[in-house]
Amino acid sequence: MKRYVLPSLAAGLVLALAIPTSAAPRNKKKVHLKPAPNAVEAQAADYQALEQLVQVEGKLLAVPDDENLTLEVAYQSLLPQNNRKGENAKQMEQLLREEQQLQREQEQILTTTNPRQRQRRLEDLSRRMQRLETRRQQIHLRATTEHIDFDLPARAEVKVRTLDLPPKYDDKGNPSNYTPQELKDRKGSNPKLPGYESLWDNLQPGQMVRIYVAKPKKKPAAKEEDKEKKDSNPGEDKKDSKLDQILSTPDQPQGKDQANIEKPEITMVVILKEVPPKEKAK
Repeated sequence: MKRYVLPSLAAGLVLALAIPTSAAPRNKKKVHLKPAPNAVEAQAADYQALEQLVQVEGKLLAVPDDENLTLEVAYQSLLPQNNRKGENAKQMEQLLREEQQLQREQEQILTTTNPRQRQRRLEDLSRRMQRLETRRQQIHLRATTEHIDFDLPARAEVKVRTLDLPPKYDDKGNPSNYTPQELKDRKGSNPKLPGYESLWDNLQPGQMVRIYVAKPKKKPAAKEEDKEKKDSNPGEDKKDSKLDQILSTPDQPQGKDQANIEKPEITMVVILKEVPPKEKAK
């Protein structure tokens, strides 16, 4: 089944009051939320599609360390209607009668001698036929929400932002407003970025986030000594490499080896909505 990833929307957040700094450490979080019942693991084609999208919104399932996270993305899919055959048959009979009626109207319209009136009636008939075809498709297809889980690496310089600041209170515990200078300070050095500065430590499973991704950076070139070794005896190196590849390759079904999938890297995470109280890990 072909899948189309469609970003979902979310908003709102409550964070700690401390102004974050880029030098703060990233703590490990071992909590992993249970995926949706119909969730599937992203494959190579899904990661390629995500790279083309550049950004996508979803739910954090896990933040296992300072370099990776698991994101669950919801999307709409059209599936065949298989459980309402009797009702569908009645609807199809009704559509057939309406289609026959439209055909009779078309024959009458073609006999109209006034060109403008004939054109106007044909345009109206065309719109009605399009609506009829839409209804026909809806009988055979149903929209359903499905989920796909992405395990994504983050760049060392990844930025974390939050859309909303936490409530502010005065010395007496009464609600207070942020001053313009405080808001400016919390925007950070680049006020054009969405929201306010935050930390990787503030990412929690269950949050709704928007991530921005980019093509993975190229790995460093092979060491000079490895290059010299290959140049000194290319035939032997080629034979050994082929043997090592055969011995080290496990017997796995095609498409299941996540380690060999090229994944886009996260450049920025924007926290959209805080974890609902019932989902917070204890």
